[in-house]
Amino acid sequence: MVFNEQQSLRDSFIVYVILMVEVPTLILMLVFWWTGKFGEDGFLPVAIFLFILGLVTWFIVSLSLEVHLDRSGLKFRSFPFVNKWKFIPIESIQNPKVRKIDGMMEFGGVGPRVSPKTKAFIFSTDWVLELDADGKKYAFSTRKPREMEAVLDLWKSESTT
Repeated sequence: MVFNEQQSLRDSFIVYVILMVEVPTLILMLVFWWTGKFGEDGFLPVAIFLFILGLVTWFIVSLSLEVHLDRSGLKFRSFPFVNKWKFIPIESIQNPKVRKIDGMMEFGGVGPRVSPKTKAFIFSTDWVLELDADGKKYAFSTRKPREMEAVLDLWKSESTT
């Protein structure tokens, strides 16, 4: 059995938060420019602001997570921070479990969260696969907890035989 999942922040509430912050700010900047509050060179601050706003928006919307579980272990990548597939063999995975979480409170928000002992990739805030491997704790959000649990059950049944 194989489990594949792709997630991005485009599918989350964060896009609406970005719009709620950016649109009023953009309107305010344009009003200041049209009324001359930026002076004669008013176009330059507006152009710089629009460039930075577009760059930040593109960066946030391009964040993604891909998880692949099979009999050999877990592979994942998270653009733009982990561009190559990282592989965790099944032999080094300990205590894998899928559980319901509050991602905003437990992991400090959505997106990649990295600390010296924990690597969390939270793209939805309902369910997460937690596991220990190589002295680190990993957490991967999922929108398909039942399918992920089926693969974990397969791992458990194969390890007992």
